[in-house]
Amino acid sequence: MAVELEIRVNINQAFRSATEMINKTAALMLLVATFAWSAICPIAFATTYHVSSDIELNNAIGTAVSGDTIKLAAGVYGSITIEGKRFTSFLTIVSSDNANLSKLGNVDIIDSSFIKLDSLEIEGSGSQVVYIRDASTDIHILNSDIHGELLDRNAPSSDAFSASFGIRALGGVARIRIENNTIHDVKNATAVFGGNDITLRENRCDWVQSDCYKFGGVDTLLFENNFGARNVYRLPTSHVDFMQAQGFVRNGVFRGNVAIMGNESFQGLFFGGNDVVDAYINNLIEDNIIYMINGNGITFNEFSSNNTVRYNTVLHSLRAPSNVNVGGDVKEFNVISSRKSRSRIENNNHYIQYEDATAALHYSDYYKDLVKDAELVMIEDFRPIVNSPADLQVGAFRRIKELLKVRTPFDSIPILYLLLAD
Repeated sequence: MAVELEIRVNINQAFRSATEMINKTAALMLLVATFAWSAICPIAFATTYHVSSDIELNNAIGTAVSGDTIKLAAGVYGSITIEGKRFTSFLTIVSSDNANLSKLGNVDIIDSSFIKLDSLEIEGSGSQVVYIRDASTDIHILNSDIHGELLDRNAPSSDAFSASFGIRALGGVARIRIENNTIHDVKNATAVFGGNDITLRENRCDWVQSDCYKFGGVDTLLFENNFGARNVYRLPTSHVDFMQAQGFVRNGVFRGNVAIMGNESFQGLFFGGNDVVDAYINNLIEDNIIYMINGNGITFNEFSSNNTVRYNTVLHSLRAPSNVNVGGDVKEFNVISSRKSRSRIENNNHYIQYEDATAALHYSDYYKDLVKDAELVMIEDFRPIVNSPADLQVGAFRRIKELLKVRTPFDSIPILYLLLAD
């Protein structure tokens, strides 16, 4: 019995010694590996700069490294230029207090990467308020109020705009994200010319002279859930577009956008500003809501191919009855305005009319209250008639139902609304 007990004790001691040796060896190996990795990839700790003056802001931009954040105290700052800053992770410039946005002047981003502007007010003048150029990449403009000098709301004038563009990006830019901004009191809200992997989501455009969104020379684009202008003050010789392509646009997705006219009408989604073969190819246009006095709802020129247009609601105001043009190589499940004489169901598209409520395919068979004349149409007016085709089958029914659950820029009358002349 004593011999057996001694053997057990020796075995336990040997096991504990071996375990301790293994643990010490593993710890030593981990320590060596950590030092080796640190020598190859030095550990960098992000810095947060708290600034309250132009000098501090510009010094922070000059000193910052990848991953740093610059928080602006509430107040008014001047214009900034960020040039030649090729970060590998985002430098974020953000207001310290989201309830009291810090205000910048013009912003110019040149030949730079991984710059994020978040929760700011940016007021500028000249050609553009925010300029992204010269092959800049991975630039994010988020949650900001971007505008020129505010128009007189009581007497707005088409000659009073101080800035041509709210945001303009050009010259081989890539991975640009413009999201959840309000862009207003500029001639045109945004323009992207020459780039790839471009995202515009959840932006609101208003108080403009001409177009809300312009594109050209763009490959791979997501244009989603953006809102058009209700207040437009155009020059007598100009026309207005919700979205206009003025150069090739390929591999784009245009989804869930809303353009409901206010004091001026506009063209809807217009792909027609380039006469190059295959200018507009492989684009998907779906779930958009367009209401206007214009014949061009969703249109492509002859240099287009492989574009799918589906589940859109594209309607004409009763103030000026007309047919609406909707193009596309594959066109299905859309609701489109038509004169009574041409109302029909064709290839799963419903061409509905608004001239005779007693006849088939009338607006009132599809939507709650779109038979208004001199009133301003709201999202609520697009509420589908229960169990109608617009409720479950055709048009932008998914987007409409989504909008009816949340507040939108079209829930109330704009500050100033002028009825169109009859």
